[in-house]
Amino acid sequence: MNNFNKSLPDDIVISHILPFLFSSSLSSFLLSGSSVHNLTIKSLERNPFFTDANNFALPDLIELIGFIRRILKLLPKDKATMLVILPSSNNFVMELYSGYVPNININFSGLQVIGATRSTETLVTIYHNIHINSGAINVELCNIKVINNHNNNDSDKTTSAVNQSGIWISNKRTSVTLKKCTVTNQHSNITEMSRVDSHGLAVTDGASVTTVECLYRDNGKSGVFVRGIGSSVKFVDCHSRNNQDYGVYVERGGFVKILGKSSIHHNQWYGLGCYGKHSLITIASVNVTIYKNTNDSYGSRYGYAKNGGVIQLLCK
Repeated sequence: MNNFNKSLPDDIVISHILPFLFSSSLSSFLLSGSSVHNLTIKSLERNPFFTDANNFALPDLIELIGFIRRILKLLPKDKATMLVILPSSNNFVMELYSGYVPNININFSGLQVIGATRSTETLVTIYHNIHINSGAINVELCNIKVINNHNNNDSDKTTSAVNQSGIWISNKRTSVTLKKCTVTNQHSNITEMSRVDSHGLAVTDGASVTTVECLYRDNGKSGVFVRGIGSSVKFVDCHSRNNQDYGVYVERGGFVKILGKSSIHHNQWYGLGCYGKHSLITIASVNVTIYKNTNDSYGSRYGYAKNGGVIQLLCK
């Protein structure tokens, strides 16, 4: 490949060769020597995205992108990498549920995962739980629906409501933005799948998340779960409904700020739950609505706080 590279002008390699290599071929190419790294970086600057239409392979593809970013030493603020996910066929959906579905693990910075559809009202559905961790920053998920109704193995003692969450974001300095995403246990076309007893979105161990125009619905535990000092969620124009536990739950010093035209309703416990010293939920918009949650009448107007947790209203 190095000889091939030397026989062509750099611009041809950058614009017409590298963008069309599969990610596995590209990673092998990069291992051939550092002399090709600058060409690859320039190629990614012009064509900063990968495309995937077979989302069963998403975990492997994302791992390869992480490898490529690390070997090129790409900085997340300067050079983001975009992964465009195309919709899968219904037949492929049914095949996915016949066996184990691996998790997606994002442990590197600068990745944007975007669902590509013809309509802005339609999300691209994926069937993997997503774990973002290890201090990854500038990670963004957009226009994606996560179906979290698989891999519920009661005999596996390592599983929990947190690590089986549809999207789990953990570790100090990990920083993620979610835009126009849905996390749910339910699929409108597949009725045989059982509910997973886990949260929609879980944020733990000091991670921070901004979630914008997202929906957390019909999950086996809380729609949004936040745990630990430094763990925070900014909840903007989002909705949490019909979950089996809380709409939004905070414990052990976590923090949630609810903004915009957000709503939390028809959850099977309280709308909001805030437990433990330094735990805080702030309602910072007059347009936030919290209503018709099963147990709200037993707590405050907005939810239930205990053992030093605080739910406060900071808006006129």
